[in-house]
Amino acid sequence: MPEIKGKEKLLSFVVGKRLGHHREWGRGMFAFSIFGEEEEYIETSGGEKIYTSGIFRRDNVTGTLKYYREPYYCPYNPRTVPQQTNRQKMTDAVAAWQLLTDLQKAVYNKRSIGKRMSGYNLFLKQYLLSH
Repeated sequence: MPEIKGKEKLLSFVVGKRLGHHREWGRGMFAFSIFGEEEEYIETSGGEKIYTSGIFRRDNVTGTLKYYREPYYCPYNPRTVPQQTNRQKMTDAVAAWQLLTDLQKAVYNKRSIGKRMSGYNLFLKQYLLSH
């Protein structure tokens, strides 16, 4: 995934996730069509291409912001047995939290102070580790 700089970076400030219609077939919009695997771009008067398709994202792992442009994709959801089991476990954890009284929730909220998580997240963490 290439890091982007310059004018493309400006687009990443405006865009939230998907810009353009990358990897769509034959969609017509306002007198122009976008076909399949083509990259969409704007060409400046100097001949420079500013790409507008894909997913723009920011990354702050090293303490400095870097900007990346990735191709648009649809996440794969295989619905395997382990995946469905984990989803059910999470559903059960949320249902268990919702059954707690306000007093019980307050205890978890108090215990979570200083742990950089909410009482809800602390409860879910403990529930998922114990089941």
